[in-house]
Amino acid sequence: MTASSMSVPTVTMGQITITITDFAYSGTGTVSPGSQITVTNTDTEVHTVTADNGAFDVTIPGGETVTFAAPADAGTYSFFCKFHANMKGSLTVAAAAAPAPAAPTTPAPAPTPAAAQPATGDSGGMEGMDQMGAVPRGGADTGTVQTTDGSSDALLLGGGLVLAALAGGTYAVRRRTTSQ
Repeated sequence: MTASSMSVPTVTMGQITITITDFAYSGTGTVSPGSQITVTNTDTEVHTVTADNGAFDVTIPGGETVTFAAPADAGTYSFFCKFHANMKGSLTVAAAAAPAPAAPTTPAPAPTPAAAQPATGDSGGMEGMDQMGAVPRGGADTGTVQTTDGSSDALLLGGGLVLAALAGGTYAVRRRTTSQ
């Protein structure tokens, strides 16, 4: 027996077959990660396909065929037969191809809202309504009347004094009294 190492044309992606004949490997090439690799042993002796780094190790009895998955990591994997040191080969796992970009899709145009209709005299009493037709202009009429008793004026004046003091100014406040 003589040592044999083969350089075979590259097989791109998909499944490949390694054939063992007369104590030599043939048919190795390049595959994508996880691809199926079929090994056919035409010899009568048992052989292995064992990666130098341990990434794969399959035993193929004489006259049999075995299938295994290529390693997930890209790279070149040298392999040998555990029983026959002169048998050597290599398998290249290509980097996983990036998926093709999806064709750009144009989103459907958004529906155009109906234009607001101006209020007319026969709108059923809807005059003065805004374009949404639900809220009267100027806010909702709750039926509550707001009145002031003047106490809020003192609050405003006190707040103004606080702001003036914070601003660094001094102001005198005179209280007006009424005689009765």
